[in-house]
Amino acid sequence: METAVHPPPHGVDDLLGVSGLEAQQIVHSRSHGAQSATVPTALCGIAAAQAAYTVPMTHGHRIQGSVILRELLPEDAEPLAAAYIRNRSHLAPWEPARDDFYFTAAGQAEDVEAKIADCEAGRSLPLILEDGELIIGRFNITDIVRGPFLSGHLGYWVDQAYTGRGIATAATRQVLSMAANDGLHRLQASVLVNNQASQTVLRTAGFQKIGLAEKYLKIAGQWQDHLLFQRLLDRD
Repeated sequence: METAVHPPPHGVDDLLGVSGLEAQQIVHSRSHGAQSATVPTALCGIAAAQAAYTVPMTHGHRIQGSVILRELLPEDAEPLAAAYIRNRSHLAPWEPARDDFYFTAAGQAEDVEAKIADCEAGRSLPLILEDGELIIGRFNITDIVRGPFLSGHLGYWVDQAYTGRGIATAATRQVLSMAANDGLHRLQASVLVNNQASQTVLRTAGFQKIGLAEKYLKIAGQWQDHLLFQRLLDRD
């Protein structure tokens, strides 16, 4: 079972059981017939630091079957709320405690607006896993730092109905490729010590364990230890 990977304390969110990651665009086009689907978005996220804001960018990658990985859009708030409601008990052990407002369309609209603003500032790349009209997960690169560091944090979760299919591993590999193509040197992820499934996803995608952070994040109402993993993107 893939669950959530966590980001660092700044903006803890959308855990894969692994923490880390977390365009403004009105038009959302879908292509389900091609091998590589594309969704036009405004330029933001990790590419924004290296290209002009006037240059359009496309992000939309076929992950498995009809499942696509694409950038977060403002109109995703309502389907995101539905996804979180559907997976509330599934994600509860791996995420920070959430109030009821978070599971509403209004709550998600606030969160989406903040994530897109962070993206446009070049600090993050928020991504959505989508199967047709259904949002089935999130992948985020957050806390992007350039200069000599050239690093970011990966975080994700996958819908309970879609776990065990290799989707998390395939999407993680795609995110790694996107990060490398945009000039990052390294991604880090943190995962709960008892989250064996997410540790397997990270190791399969080439991450290496670099240490233990005691009481690193407050998850499910308790300060909990996390294993830290990293992936060097210029190793290949």
